[in-house]
Amino acid sequence: MIRHIVITWNFTVIIEGWFWHVTDFHWDTTYNSTGLSCNRQTNRGEYGDPLCDSPWILIQSTSIYYFRDSVAHIKNNETSLEKNDFILGNITELLNSSFPSSPLYATYGNHDYYPSNMYPPYGNELYNKTFEQWRHWIVGAEQEKTFRRGAYYTLKTAHGIRIVALNTNLYYKSDKVTEGLTDPAHQFSWLEGVLSSSRKLQEKVIITGHVPPAIAEEGGQPWMHMNFHNELNNIILNFSDVIVGMHFGHQHIDDLKVYYKQDVPVAALFSAPSVTPWRYITSTYDGPARNPGIRLVKYDRQTGKHLDIIQYYLDLQSSNANNKTIWQKLYQMTSDYHLADVTPSSIHALVQRLKNAGSNEFRSFNKWRFVNIDRQCNSDCHTRVWCSLIHYQQNEFEKCMKPSHGPSAVG
Repeated sequence: MIRHIVITWNFTVIIEGWFWHVTDFHWDTTYNSTGLSCNRQTNRGEYGDPLCDSPWILIQSTSIYYFRDSVAHIKNNETSLEKNDFILGNITELLNSSFPSSPLYATYGNHDYYPSNMYPPYGNELYNKTFEQWRHWIVGAEQEKTFRRGAYYTLKTAHGIRIVALNTNLYYKSDKVTEGLTDPAHQFSWLEGVLSSSRKLQEKVIITGHVPPAIAEEGGQPWMHMNFHNELNNIILNFSDVIVGMHFGHQHIDDLKVYYKQDVPVAALFSAPSVTPWRYITSTYDGPARNPGIRLVKYDRQTGKHLDIIQYYLDLQSSNANNKTIWQKLYQMTSDYHLADVTPSSIHALVQRLKNAGSNEFRSFNKWRFVNIDRQCNSDCHTRVWCSLIHYQQNEFEKCMKPSHGPSAVG
């Protein structure tokens, strides 16, 4: 889902910087033929369809930086390591040609490996192939070693902010290869070492990854195996003085989370919405529709402090009707949510207002979660959403869901 390309752009104000966060491309190479990713038969529009993953023309229109989960939601018997490598290679080439002088920080998504969701805790052919494609982004012998071992690495921006790019797919609940292990690919011990060093050197860190260490709103379960979920969240809390931002994907929605120490907000995690409009559909459940989304993050290049987020979206229906991509701004977090910045304390203030299901903030948040798609959200829905924003421990989430503890009911 993006493989993260955290791009750093320099604008005229010296202290301010911007990066694009683009995730979950999910390119369906069969979109214009058999449409293997499509949940149902549909008259597919040129620029995409809510029942399918992305056509190439949609991918081209979002060729900014940061990619994760490039491969479509296609059954393993219809894909292969070679096909996945082909998809990763084409998107890498598109990004390189579109932004030849911009730094990119990319991470794997859970569908990028073959078989999907089955990342091994050791070096393998796909890690090696991908490193050869990304070696101009991931520079240094030590970074090559960690990427070939477990597809993770760390680099510093030109202004000294450290980027830590994790392979959190190793912890994904659907990964049965790593289930039962304690530290797949030694990523946890490596991460603690990097963060400890950053603390001593007074560096600030931005963490990127794919699968977030969060509670999924639907189902109320962590995305990760519980031991990995707990370990990563403990590390985040222990080094919250070092971590200035966290950016993930995978959920296909616009989401956030606040971490607390003794009721004080100390860290914020942001999950960007997907490029693909694909809806999760089963025989008993129809997931909500969504538009494609990409986002810009404004930050202080010297301190890493997160200053703002601007979310853009593609109106899929209008684009197909008018035969052109129509990207437009959906919201700007500081102005539309009335925030000074997007630091943990500001996000905490927003979350407290979201506790009121009838507030203007929650109505906007609910619509923007699915990238400008209205979704009915009753009292139970609102409680699930709100509790997932402030709790990462499942028992605390479940306690929050109880009427005596949960947020106010819809008025």
